[in-house]
Amino acid sequence: HVFNSAVERVKNQVSPKQFQMFELYVLRDWPVSKVAQTLAVSTGQVYLAKHRISSLLKKERARLESQG
Repeated sequence: HVFNSAVERVKNQVSPKQFQMFELYVLRDWPVSKVAQTLAVSTGQVYLAKHRISSLLKKERARLESQG
């Protein structure tokens, strides 16, 4: 439940394209090459989105857990 809340909050903090890269690569477990090809971006952009959003999620989860 905390994870889903964190995802929703972070989703509103990043661009839709960045979140789409993260969702396909991390949440749906697509290969990075398929994500890059499907969204017409570089693999570097996919890795960067994953890193950035993972970091935001970690912070948001910690914040939500400290409130609970």
